[in-house]
Amino acid sequence: MSDPDFTASRLFVSTDGGREAAAQAVKSGAVLVSEPLANRLGYTQCSFLLPSQRAHVTLFTDSGPHEFPVAGVYRDYASSQGTVMMALDLYREYWDDADVSAVALKLRSGVDVDSVVKGLSTRLSDLQELVVRPNKALKADVLQVFDKAFAITGALQLLAALVAFVGVLSALLSLQLERAREFGMLRAVGLTPNQLRSEVMLETGLMGAVSGLLAMPTGLTLALILIYVINRRSFGWTLQFQISAGVFLQALLLAIAAALLAGVYPMLRMGRMVTAEALRGE
Repeated sequence: MSDPDFTASRLFVSTDGGREAAAQAVKSGAVLVSEPLANRLGYTQCSFLLPSQRAHVTLFTDSGPHEFPVAGVYRDYASSQGTVMMALDLYREYWDDADVSAVALKLRSGVDVDSVVKGLSTRLSDLQELVVRPNKALKADVLQVFDKAFAITGALQLLAALVAFVGVLSALLSLQLERAREFGMLRAVGLTPNQLRSEVMLETGLMGAVSGLLAMPTGLTLALILIYVINRRSFGWTLQFQISAGVFLQALLLAIAAALLAGVYPMLRMGRMVTAEALRGE
């Protein structure tokens, strides 16, 4: 890349002394490797702790194999094989290649992107067939691909919610049969139907709350396995792991709401319970 400060737009997994140090190292002849390539070569963060243990990558140049120091490992989801990024001057020093395959153009704030893209395509059409794609459109296409790839997760979430709903409903109906005599005794000593309904809904809400709390560490563990085991083995890269309290709160509230919804029908049945039939012996 011709921009010596192209490290500023990279998301690093690990660097040799921080972002600024990595940028200086790149200017001095070091390279950056993508996370999939680093995983394939066995690089770890420990490789950047001491100069004597500094990671290197060997590339076959026009003059033979050459070893380049690695200044950092950056996140990249474009290739599962991995890539090496270096300054353009360094590349042309070891490879006899003066061609340019891609150019990034940064526009000032307020400039009409569509008009610039149309103008470039028109003016350069006579010289060479080029693909001019704005970053916003590229990002939209990438997100669309990701949405299609993870569309199955929405169906799985709905299926899990239905299974949980049926499970709570079945448990409450079974509870109604097993504790019918106990509820009948409570009704006989003065418990009103509304109080009985309130007790059932309280138990249901507590069941949902406990289920939601138990699901949090389970979901967190599954996320860690997916990010650092499955994704890494399948694609060579990992996602940025972030914990949001809002997501956990949303999951807890969803579990309680689903449990309360499942308890509506058993609550109505228990409220219409006939005390004499409930106290009748088997």
